[in-house]
Parts: sequence; structure tokens; C-alpha cells
Amino acid sequence: MAYKVTGILLCLFFFMATMSFAFLYEVEVLDSKAISKLSNEELADRYIDVLIELDASSTFHKVAGISPKEYQKYKKLLRYKVDLLSEIKKREMEIPSLNP
Repeated sequence: MAYKVTGILLCLFFFMATMSFAFLYEVEVLDSKAISKLSNEELADRYIDVLIELDASSTFHKVAGISPKEYQKYKKLLRYKVDLLSEIKKREMEIPSLNP
């Protein structure tokens, strides 16, 4: 009886763990030759995607229980932040701060 319960718990744990990793690391990794063929815009875009993926993944691992839907929303918000900062820098504006 104890072996069945242990087996069921292990299967449940494995299932939950594989579900959580299924949506992590969605960035396609290119080799050096493919990277060299990217345009400047594509290169910057892929770099931003990697930054977002790393930050979102780090946050996911720190905050247990985040759902795939919440993870995707967080990544979109990170992307929006980077896009806004890029535009602010392009216009040579001062970056607003929350702290006065």
C-alpha cells in the first residue's frame, strides 16, 4: 500500500514538474553563423527576448506556484518595459523614476 502511495506521489510530482518546464525557455538558440546573418533589428529583438526569458525564468523559480498564464503576462510586461526604455533612450529623454 505504501509503495502505491509513494508511486502515485512521485508520478504527480513528475507531472507537475514537466508541466512547469513546458513553457520555460521559449527562445530559439541560434549558432554563431545564424546570428551573424541577423539584421540589426533582428539581433536587438532576439537579445531583448533572451533578457526577458532569463528574467521571467528567474522570477518563476523564485515564486513557486506561478501559472503559465501569469508567466506569459509577466514576459509581455517585461517586453513592454524594454520597448518603452528603448524609445525613451532613442528620443534622448530622461528615464522617469518612482523614487523622487
